[in-house]
Amino acid sequence: MYVLNGQVIIDNSFLNIMPDDIGKLDVYKSDAPRKWRSLTAHGIIDITLKDKSKARMKTRTLAEIGKWLHVSGPVSYSINGMPVGESDLRIATVAIGEMKVTRATAAAPTTSVNIQIAHHIPRHPPRTLPASLGL
Repeated sequence: MYVLNGQVIIDNSFLNIMPDDIGKLDVYKSDAPRKWRSLTAHGIIDITLKDKSKARMKTRTLAEIGKWLHVSGPVSYSINGMPVGESDLRIATVAIGEMKVTRATAAAPTTSVNIQIAHHIPRHPPRTLPASLGL
């Protein structure tokens, strides 16, 4: 899982950040800040940019996503199947790959929202072959 500037869950498409733009890089396994602790099953990489203005993106809190999905009553959120205790966590909207909503029933009175983070395949520039190959 990737976090940008300690605030927003992002996907791996941000991995094209230039090394000179990075001010700080933290890797967490079990010692993450409280708000991210439930998401550390596979680790968290928190990238802090030197110039945070370069990180402009549309984001939503989990609670805002719940409102957009028209869920009401008790709601539990998870990201990639890992439970999240705080609905004020922010996600970059481009990082959302899929959302699965399981509505509350009499047997299970809490609505469940599971957000899957998108995994983009990084684009590499096309390789050019030497003209001497005749291709």
